[in-house]
Amino acid sequence: MAALKGITEKSINPTDETDLRRLYRRNVGEMAQLRLQPVAIRALWWGEFQLLEYWRIIPNVHYASWRLLWNDRPGGVILFEGVEYALGPDRVVAIPPRTPVSCRLDSPVMHLNLNFLLGHPYDNVPPQIPCAVLGEPLQELVRELTTVDPEQGALSPRQTLDLQLLIGLVLRSVEEVGPQPTDERVRRILESLDEDPNLSNAELAKIAGMSTNGFHRLFREQVGLAPHAYVLAKKMDLACSLLQHTAYTVDAIAEECGFNDRAYFARAFRRQFGISPSQYRQRDSG
Repeated sequence: MAALKGITEKSINPTDETDLRRLYRRNVGEMAQLRLQPVAIRALWWGEFQLLEYWRIIPNVHYASWRLLWNDRPGGVILFEGVEYALGPDRVVAIPPRTPVSCRLDSPVMHLNLNFLLGHPYDNVPPQIPCAVLGEPLQELVRELTTVDPEQGALSPRQTLDLQLLIGLVLRSVEEVGPQPTDERVRRILESLDEDPNLSNAELAKIAGMSTNGFHRLFREQVGLAPHAYVLAKKMDLACSLLQHTAYTVDAIAEECGFNDRAYFARAFRRQFGISPSQYRQRDSG
């Protein structure tokens, strides 16, 4: 990087702010500001760290959230498309939403199971099994996370950073995120929908700075779905997660997912999955 002409340490007046700024520019050059694309944990369900003596992942259930799995010793295996992914203290395994897997437990283990949603684009990755190999410092980090009390209500700042680091390591091994919108306006809309899936087409068009019809056409071209179909799929994913991980009533889940009418929610759910919300919950609990 070329130095600024005429500027040397000897020619600098240390009490002159302008001179000091010029010297700084000579030493470090111009710095470009980059825009971040944050990956936020939109929702988190924390399973108790517990002894696992029998393990079953129910087939043909729509798991709408990510699942992060860690065992304190060898003995557990995830099977996906004929490949075995062993769990143990030196390896954390993640299962993306809508990824069909089976499992095997060869011997009892202490098991950590976290479920979470990340929003676009990671909640829409194609089926795969990302893994991360853990050295001793990261194994110690996970062991600290196993001490979290699921009833404590919120993670501490330190626990939050540790969890973000662990999830980030797994996401680095995601092989394919899938096709992404190239239009900045659509990316902005997807981020807005992650925050509030109940935005209307008119509100989304306003965020995009477009007419409603123009926004609708652009969204379908970029995402492959009409806005209402995309939003409904996101709501159904959230409903599945709440049915799986909470004791909320179906009425409460319908309201949480933006349905004012339980009957309409139940009809939409049945059209999507072929069973009622209550049947889904019973099947998931096995």
